[in-house]
Amino acid sequence: MTLARVEDNASVLLLRDGMTNGEYFLVENRANTGFDNDTASIYPGLLISHVDSKSSDNDLNTWAHPLVKIEEADGDNTLGTIEASPDIMSEAGDVWTGTSGLAGGFRDQTGNTTANAMMYQSGYYSRSDNASYYSYLQLTNFSAAANVMSVDIQTLKTTLTNQTVYSTGYYVSWPACSQTSQYEIQEGVCTVATNFSDGAESEDAMYENWYLSGNAGRSSAGMNSGTNSYLFRLYSYSTGGWYSPVQTLTLQKPFVVGSDFALSFYVISHLYADCGDLKCQISKDSGETWYTLDSYYGYINTWTRYAYTYASLTTLGIYSGDSCVIRFVLNTEYALGWSGFPEVGVAVDDIAISGVAIGGYGGWVTLTNNVTATSYAVPARTNGVYAYRVRAYANAAWQGYGTVGETTVALPWVILSLTGPLMAEAGAVAVVTATLSQISPLPVVVNLALSGTATETNDFTASAVPHTIVIPANTLSGTLALTAVQDLIDETNETVIVDISSVLNGEEFGTQQVTATIADDDLTPGSFEEWVQNYCPGMDLPTALTNDYNADGVQNGFDYAFGPNLETNAPLLNIFCFTNAPVVDIPKQLVSTVPYVGIAIDMTRALDSPSWITNGLHAIDPAGEPTNRCWYVPDTTGTSGFFRVRGFLK
Repeated sequence: MTLARVEDNASVLLLRDGMTNGEYFLVENRANTGFDNDTASIYPGLLISHVDSKSSDNDLNTWAHPLVKIEEADGDNTLGTIEASPDIMSEAGDVWTGTSGLAGGFRDQTGNTTANAMMYQSGYYSRSDNASYYSYLQLTNFSAAANVMSVDIQTLKTTLTNQTVYSTGYYVSWPACSQTSQYEIQEGVCTVATNFSDGAESEDAMYENWYLSGNAGRSSAGMNSGTNSYLFRLYSYSTGGWYSPVQTLTLQKPFVVGSDFALSFYVISHLYADCGDLKCQISKDSGETWYTLDSYYGYINTWTRYAYTYASLTTLGIYSGDSCVIRFVLNTEYALGWSGFPEVGVAVDDIAISGVAIGGYGGWVTLTNNVTATSYAVPARTNGVYAYRVRAYANAAWQGYGTVGETTVALPWVILSLTGPLMAEAGAVAVVTATLSQISPLPVVVNLALSGTATETNDFTASAVPHTIVIPANTLSGTLALTAVQDLIDETNETVIVDISSVLNGEEFGTQQVTATIADDDLTPGSFEEWVQNYCPGMDLPTALTNDYNADGVQNGFDYAFGPNLETNAPLLNIFCFTNAPVVDIPKQLVSTVPYVGIAIDMTRALDSPSWITNGLHAIDPAGEPTNRCWYVPDTTGTSGFFRVRGFLK
């Protein structure tokens, strides 16, 4: 904890964890400057004061428990005592610094002067030296006196600070509490309440809900309901005590006004009208300007309800949507009033506000209650704001929850894209890119799941196995390459479907999926293209059709269509007479070649000047045809004829 010097910084630390109602410690950094520019009697360092607001006297010589008692760093309890002239008003050893103070630091635990400065626990200042009265407050490791000083503080409650994280999982940490064996941590959500109420029943709630100044505080001497009310008082006839002439109770959390706004509370007053008044005021500019709703003073002997609606605000220039706070402020000039509660003062009870929006927390769930360290590893969380609070198990009891801290998870969104979605089988590459919505200070790991009809290794390979894209810190994107694998299997086009299975330090934007398609380039079994690839490597199709790759005198197209004849050496063309008609006998064409290769049978009457007639034949009844042969006869008969068979690519 750091504290700037109080002379020109409104910075005083209030510590009340573990204290009884109305009791607390104040810690301030005093320096030799401004109103403390007196090096002869002002000693720089941290000054610790113990305040008991229920006390009505501050005479250090006659009062058993004074209103304000300085906790002396040297522990000798001499300030304010009447001794030989001059009286002791200040000593160099009474401020706490790195070189001044008891060896054990300041500890509100025992009356042992070697361990703490709580001299009032024994002797004349008789706060009982009993564990049930200890706050277990500890201040240690004081820095040297300076304009800004530091000190380590432990109480029975801890404080969680707000943080922004960029990781999927993270730690929530807190300062250690005094006398603690274990901690409980709860997780909640940020909520918006539509109303607020405070019946002054809880001291803790008072400090959580309100900023206090002067002697404004709770009192059990009178109430509208419950056991307490808020009291603003200048003078007490019963004790003869005087209090601050200006006292305020200011709401800490602002609220957003709605058109159905309503404010109500109960008031009782014994403050004479000419002495001053208590005002209820509202501000829409964070306390820079205050508008008065009403004033209260005089003889209001019974609890009286006052209520204000949205119309009351519009007359002051405050409208729906304005962010406002309220306060009650006592301003008095002199004391005159009636005896009996609230004596020379005004009391307020049962404050209620509705028709507003007030930020808060709810939905608390215990994550664990056996943490022995001062941090907890929160599992993976998505983007959002999470609230945490911690309480300590100390002195055989669970203490109250400390200050709530918010953790904002700011993960970048991950979006997938694909370049080269249609991939040729012969080694084409498709690139999967994961892009972030914002730069992250941490590496983002995108784990991918691959599916589809393609098979890894046989049909494609990935540039990273496991299939992960790692986006380095302060970088917007990363990639994974998919490379197609050439095979000799004729098949349909195949797909590689890429999904996000999980993300570390990021979050998938909705459902991300991309698909790469591998275009098959393998030839159909039995096709002329396959035959050319196998028997005529490097040839284009026209050449392969018209060429004679095996030098058998027959063009390749024919060899392809009538391949079985090459294996049996059956004659390619046989002519005989059948009932005095010529019959052309040729091999039967492979069925699989019909879509690719056609067969032409030509006839001419004379070879010296041939005039070939293509397909001047017709098939005859296949009955009696030899296996794998086809018979044709000319369309016209003659005494002579010459025939040829040729194949062509369709």
